[in-house]
Amino acid sequence: MNYTRRSVLRNAARISIGLAASSSLPLLSGCHHGWGPGHPATFSPGIRIFFIGAWIFCTDPLGDQLLAVTVDMASMKHTFPYGVWPGDEGINQNESLQANPSCGSPTQRNAYPVTISNFKSNYQCGGAVFSDACDNFRFNYFQNEGGKLSILFNTPGIRVVSFPFPTRMITANTFLNSNVTNRSGAHYFHVKGGATTSNVSDYVASAHIFEYENASTLTFNDAVMIEQGSKRYRSDFHFHTVPPKGTQQSHSQDMLRNLLSSISPLEPGKFDLNLPDQDASPSAGAYVPNCVDASELTLPRGSEDASKGTHIPFHADLASCAAPGLGINDPPPPSKS
Repeated sequence: MNYTRRSVLRNAARISIGLAASSSLPLLSGCHHGWGPGHPATFSPGIRIFFIGAWIFCTDPLGDQLLAVTVDMASMKHTFPYGVWPGDEGINQNESLQANPSCGSPTQRNAYPVTISNFKSNYQCGGAVFSDACDNFRFNYFQNEGGKLSILFNTPGIRVVSFPFPTRMITANTFLNSNVTNRSGAHYFHVKGGATTSNVSDYVASAHIFEYENASTLTFNDAVMIEQGSKRYRSDFHFHTVPPKGTQQSHSQDMLRNLLSSISPLEPGKFDLNLPDQDASPSAGAYVPNCVDASELTLPRGSEDASKGTHIPFHADLASCAAPGLGINDPPPPSKS
């Protein structure tokens, strides 16, 4: 399979090292360009969480919130930087998110907790979040027929983050004419328009933004990270999945299958990531506000019209995995006897 986004992002990150050497805080001027017609001008005041790279989202079995799950590759160790954007040195001033200690059981989870104050979500379950994001922002998730799909929380190398239901979720970092195909004949995708039996996803996204309108504070792992919500990037909290240098063209496919290995009873080898031709570049997507800079989405130069001020990443360690993120629907409620 021809895969170009991995190399495009990595090349952009290498170029950015030179920029970083010439300026202590390059490309941090904030909301200074637009993505084009149809995009909202900016976020509403509040707080946002950006998950960039390969993540699975589902409802937390322990409570009324969501989980984001990623898994390291045994054959290729990743880093998982996190923090407020942009921070003094990007988000990489924090150590990489470490694997969650296993409870020894596939059904018992540990998680890094995110708490957010002073906002109101209209959602009471992950399925409702995903359904709206699917219809409005082309988010892809498994329909979870019969409630058979579940996260194996004792998967080696797993990272789990718990966080509140948002006011909305939008997709970013998309390839048009891309998809994930499922050759298993089971566990279908829910795609835009309400289809529940599709073995082909909608186009894929490798960044997902959860908005919390009017929120004022964000605490991660018992430490206050954001003390005042706003429209600007200082109220954006990031989690990334970052492979080492020198990844092969097949890395995105490999990372997707590695991620799906944490979901029982999926057969990861039956899923294929299909990306456009080798000249294609990723796009911010149709729903990203004009105020979001390309560097925050780790998009390379050329992925959008350069006349609109597109920039490349300013820190090598933010060139995240381009594998798509997906969701798992809630299991159906038990039938009434």
